[in-house]
Amino acid sequence: MTTYGWAMTTTKAPTELGKSILNCIHLSGITEQAICDRLGVSRNTYKKRLASDGFTVQELLRISDATGFHISRILPQSITNELAMTA
Repeated sequence: MTTYGWAMTTTKAPTELGKSILNCIHLSGITEQAICDRLGVSRNTYKKRLASDGFTVQELLRISDATGFHISRILPQSITNELAMTA
């Protein structure tokens, strides 16, 4: 949709994983821009991934390293339960 020549973009709300990542970032005191820099992605790409569970395992590990939270703390309980059931 375009209004007055400006393209309007909408960002979806973060998924459960996205919310968990944001919580860990907030608790660690690191900025979201610092996370974008660690991942080597733009702020827009980062926001899209928060809303779509689009992070790779490598990126989740980088977030874990940057925030100081173990990967099991970053992954929401629903995902860790699902992983435990398939193991």
